[in-house]
Amino acid sequence: MADPVISATIQVALETAVSLATDRIGMLVGFKKDVASMTRTLRWINAFLADAEERQQNQDRVVQEWLKSLEEVAYEADNVLDELHYESLRQQVESRNRHKLKVCCFFSFSNINLAFRWRMASKVRDINLELNKINEEANRLELVSRLVMTAALPAAADAGDRRNRQTDSVAVPMTGRADDESKIVKMLLSPSEKVVSCLPITGMGGLGKTTLAKSIYNNHQIDGHFQKKLWVCVSKKVPVVELFKLILVQLTGEKVEVDDRNVIVEKIQNQLEGKRYFLVLDDVWDDNQALWDDFFTTLKGLNPTDGSWCLVTTRIGQLADIVLKVLRMDDEAYALGRLPDDLCWSILKEKVVGREEEPDELKAIKERVIKRCDGLPLAASVIGGLLSLKRKEEWQSILENRLLSAGGDHVRQILKFSFDNLPLPAVKKCFAYCSIFPEDAEMEGDVLIELWMAEGFLHAGLENKTMEEIGEYYLEILLQSSLLEEIRDGWRRNVIKCMIWCTKSQNQ
Repeated sequence: MADPVISATIQVALETAVSLATDRIGMLVGFKKDVASMTRTLRWINAFLADAEERQQNQDRVVQEWLKSLEEVAYEADNVLDELHYESLRQQVESRNRHKLKVCCFFSFSNINLAFRWRMASKVRDINLELNKINEEANRLELVSRLVMTAALPAAADAGDRRNRQTDSVAVPMTGRADDESKIVKMLLSPSEKVVSCLPITGMGGLGKTTLAKSIYNNHQIDGHFQKKLWVCVSKKVPVVELFKLILVQLTGEKVEVDDRNVIVEKIQNQLEGKRYFLVLDDVWDDNQALWDDFFTTLKGLNPTDGSWCLVTTRIGQLADIVLKVLRMDDEAYALGRLPDDLCWSILKEKVVGREEEPDELKAIKERVIKRCDGLPLAASVIGGLLSLKRKEEWQSILENRLLSAGGDHVRQILKFSFDNLPLPAVKKCFAYCSIFPEDAEMEGDVLIELWMAEGFLHAGLENKTMEEIGEYYLEILLQSSLLEEIRDGWRRNVIKCMIWCTKSQNQ
């Protein structure tokens, strides 16, 4: 699968650079010609992005390399222009304070540091040379110029490999897993003579392992049986001391300032002493047997009280075997199966029409849609959200998309498909912007909308809506498309936060 996050981040970088270049910088004495040339080239290259995005989806590796080269130069142009802009504003403030110079000439030869001027002029010329090479390469690759602003996929590139995501313990609606939950809870409540027992839940991405673990974690029987509950997301490989740090943070609610393992472990022991606890390790990928041997050996020594449990969710069957072997347990991992067709349909139908009666157009594609869902709750949710955003006349054509029938990583494919079919380029651009956030970012909806406004992604006037209303509309689309994830119950109008799917490309 190509890495479509590149063209998305380029889109943001190019538009920022063009905006800066066409502002006051373009009027500066001595820089006007070079900056104007840069602006024209940036705009021209920007017109190639739509075609380049389509080409890289078809595994055109030469185009992918072209995009990576463009990404580097686009960010360099952005940085240089931003530095020029800052300097121009600084000079303007100084000139006003002195009451000596007019705004239009504050960047003249007489009032600018010559060393700075020489350095920046050299940088601008170098960028222009690189942009010209990239432009020539685009022509050689026969990329089609489309003079439209188009965005591309920011998140789904890594969505299949979700080892950068963060999860939380807040329960979310769950369909079709009540029997699984009942069986697992019964196992966790059964008498045990072991200090720590472990139950791995295994299965492919998109089956709902984390959703099931959340429901178990919040089950009232679990609350009544265990004195302590801890939720730790281990979606990245971490040293064992970092894993203990994460546990300590859950116990105290405070940031761990020390790195000494002995100190950390003693603090955990003080918190857990004499208590039966329930620990969830969610989205685990590290199958290093030495790490888990070390971890559980220490965990067993912390608290002599019998009956504590560790629930592990993972896609890796070998990892499940390792933790069971380390704890000398004869039980097998709990393999989570696919959902029955009727339950997938229930999830999808809820997304499309809620509790209303199914329209004929939806009934006509029922069998094909169920086949595309392939027993994955995530697929049902994503496809349902997509259908709800499209006209009924488009529903048939949506099912023809190759990403819904290709093999490989279903999670990555369906999220890629969801992004490609967002109804407005502006919504894609807003989502592409999320790639600037840290990989575990939690963002208040209002704050995210304000950031979109500040970047100029929201334009008032759409059906007489304010920018805030447009931002709320865009946010609702992204939530409905499963590209942003709620971590509290309720819609945008209520108090929520958005957990942003992985938006970083691997090369960043």
